[in-house]
Amino acid sequence: MKKIVCLLILLLLVLPVLSLAASSFTFVDKDGDLLADTPVSPDEWIDPDILYYTSTPEAEKKNLSERHRKRMEYLSQKTGKPVEYVVASSSLDQIGKMRDGEVHIAGFSTGTTGFAVNLAGFIPVCVKGKDKQPAGYHLQVIVKSSSSFHSLRDLEGQQIAHTSATSNSGNIAPRALLPSFGLIPDETYEVVYSGKHKKSIVGVADGTYPAAAVASSILKRMMDSGAVSTEDIRVLYTSPRFPTLAIGYVYNLAPDLAAKIRAALLEYEFSPETVKLYKGLNHYLPVSYKDDWEIIRHIAEFNDYAYTEAGLNKMLNRQAK
Repeated sequence: MKKIVCLLILLLLVLPVLSLAASSFTFVDKDGDLLADTPVSPDEWIDPDILYYTSTPEAEKKNLSERHRKRMEYLSQKTGKPVEYVVASSSLDQIGKMRDGEVHIAGFSTGTTGFAVNLAGFIPVCVKGKDKQPAGYHLQVIVKSSSSFHSLRDLEGQQIAHTSATSNSGNIAPRALLPSFGLIPDETYEVVYSGKHKKSIVGVADGTYPAAAVASSILKRMMDSGAVSTEDIRVLYTSPRFPTLAIGYVYNLAPDLAAKIRAALLEYEFSPETVKLYKGLNHYLPVSYKDDWEIIRHIAEFNDYAYTEAGLNKMLNRQAK
């Protein structure tokens, strides 16, 4: 029975990737910015009557109206088109929807952005920021405060919760950065997948996991909200800074429409409620995928996760085992 369940999980993970491979998207980059070029022929441009928008599944559904609705209304005002939200069940589902033309504007998590760029033609435009400083976050390895673990090396032979296969801070980064501390995934420590950063954090707090690799931004948000107590969690390691969620559009939008979306995002000012929700971040700042995601690409390369269907399959298959 256990083998059958594992096989079903593997099939559920792999089948969406196979559907991606069946898509007709072809990556062309003649200007060297590592992004898909706008098609040369106007016949290949799309100018939809309705713009469909989605964001990372990690976002709280209860905050959908505050986090997204006002931004969508502003995009609608500036483009002259209705903007509707599409719920994505996973990062893979996000990529598939954009590649299949079901989504035109999206916010992709740090680790997923490279796959979205290469598999769906995602064009990152901006990240959240304050004044001229873009937001960022770190990989943090956490343990329960009352545990006997006081250094990364103390975790040898233990379980460490990762979140999901495509998560940067929750999986890809720790696989690249922790070996220098003697922690080699699946060798000197056991990887278990929780599914989400919040589950990893709560799992450490309640003793389900001895340790977890999580995003510092989500840990701080949960501590600030009281979802977990600062007294329950101890941070053993903090990585260099990573870029945060990127918002942008699909590569084959009509240039005039794409320009309106880019301008709207970069001039949009957060409401006081949103500034409070985002801990002082008040607007979007332009981002360069080539420059700002360089460290993320290096981490992916270290893990031998090419931004291809095969690379995505490799990640998901590793998670399924």
